[in-house]
Amino acid sequence: MADVLDAARRDAEAGLTFARRMRAKLAGPRASAAVLTALPVLCVLIGQAMGADPLAVLTKSTPGQLLLITGSALLWAGTAWCRGLMGKVRVR
Repeated sequence: MADVLDAARRDAEAGLTFARRMRAKLAGPRASAAVLTALPVLCVLIGQAMGADPLAVLTKSTPGQLLLITGSALLWAGTAWCRGLMGKVRVR
């Protein structure tokens, strides 16, 4: 009985160690995905602060609206792709 309990303990410790290592290895890609997702919003805010008024260009002109739709679709696709890649990694 002691051998079985010892093997179960070792297995649980190995699982926890694996999960910690995987979380640590995924921290970089998750941070990169977060930065790349927030970057377009940050750039628009910086442009507004500088007086370039990118919101007016993106919302009031036809080319700007097309760029806004295209950029939003690409941003959504990129985040979905990152979520898909991260979801394939199994962490206990």
